Amino acid sequence: MGTAQAQSPASLPSYDQSGAMSEEADGSRPDSVNNLTIVQPSALANRIERARQTAGGTQSESADADDSAASQQTGERQRINGFRIQVFSDNNQKTSQREAKAKERRLNERFPEYETYIVYNSPYWRLKVGDFRTEFDAEAAADEIKRAFPEFAREVRIVRDRISTGR
Repeated sequence: MGTAQAQSPASLPSYDQSGAMSEEADGSRPDSVNNLTIVQPSALANRIERARQTAGGTQSESADADDSAASQQTGERQRINGFRIQVFSDNNQKTSQREAKAKERRLNERFPEYETYIVYNSPYWRLKVGDFRTEFDAEAAADEIKRAFPEFAREVRIVRDRISTGR
């Protein structure tokens, strides 16, 4: 998993209190405006600025392309629409987290090639497996998991999710 690298505030955009991106006469951006400093990656700043300029227009394709280019330059993983296999979902606050972690350990031992993700979205703990671009690939992996762990078969389902790419 990639880690975000900190950048100096001088190399990142700043915004005034009205929300407009501010620049100095030389084209540089100030470190702070009215005691408010916003530090963020340049790809995010570009998306915010485009959204403000279009005021409701959709430019998601070009924004995704900018994000893709930025993640490739920094070596970070890219997030795209895809599929995962949900292996566990429960809302029992006393046991769900522990059960999700136990199932994660068993899956990692048997299928080290698949990434596992434990997600808490109140009140549910969920265990999801894999980063699949196609539903066909996810179904094949789900069948493998059902064969290896028949006791999981009742809960195994394919779900749409944002997946990580660029390993």
